[in-house]
Amino acid sequence: MKTFRLVSLACCVLTSATLLAADNAPRVWTDNQGRKVEATFIKLENGAVYIQTAAGVIFNLPLDRLSLEDQELAKSLKPSATLMGQLPALADSARWPRLPHA
Repeated sequence: MKTFRLVSLACCVLTSATLLAADNAPRVWTDNQGRKVEATFIKLENGAVYIQTAAGVIFNLPLDRLSLEDQELAKSLKPSATLMGQLPALADSARWPRLPHA
């Protein structure tokens, strides 16, 4: 019986960790002009969305500058505790990050 409880607890912990990681997985964000960038969500604070590119550059963008779909997603995501410590390295928020040309 103890083994079953431990296995059940382990499954719950692994499932929770997987769901949290999926929230902060890199994705393509789109602004209201159709421009796209692949980045990881860090947080939403005071009407600004903080995202980080794979190159490590952190951008803060006004929430209303994102597509309606991405605005709703940003409102539903939880802040990334592991990335929030890097916020002092913010990039110029006036420039939309660009995806590399394939």
